[in-house]
Amino acid sequence: IDFFEVRDESNRLISNIYDTLLYPFPILEGGNLNISGTVRFQDSDNVRPQSSDFSVALNLSGAIYQLQSGEGGSFSGVIASPSGVSEMTLSPIMLSVGPPGFQADDTSGQLTAVEVVVDTNPPVAGPLEVQTPIGLQFVDGMVIDPTILFSPYVTISEEEARGDSLTLRYWRTGIDDQNEDGI
Repeated sequence: IDFFEVRDESNRLISNIYDTLLYPFPILEGGNLNISGTVRFQDSDNVRPQSSDFSVALNLSGAIYQLQSGEGGSFSGVIASPSGVSEMTLSPIMLSVGPPGFQADDTSGQLTAVEVVVDTNPPVAGPLEVQTPIGLQFVDGMVIDPTILFSPYVTISEEEARGDSLTLRYWRTGIDDQNEDGI
């Protein structure tokens, strides 16, 4: 196994063990883990096994989940994270090496395990508000003139304070939804 990657259901890379500021990354309890990686033959960067020549699984804190073998030595799978745990350890393991009837040895060695923190108490976003001449008002159902600067506010409650940035995306009917499809 020469490449192993884990992403959460929002496509965030959570297997980056070299990010010393944020690692281990949190995921939502019960969220999907998107697993991918590649295997190769020893001493050969360009020759990859066929999908029938290997089998890889994910070791998720002692539970083994079979992954799908693909062409070019790729493997992948989507695993739902278990509920009721606060931390997990993820690592790929070779189940079989070589075509049927032929057994080869796995020389991957001990791969670095990926630690994951499970956020059982995710952040909660309060109601969207906008600053008006009489103070903050709820935006829901409000009509705002398109010539007026729109400055939305939202209060986020996060007990663990695991992140320091938030991206808020919004659209306004008639301004940002010009084809009126509601998206």
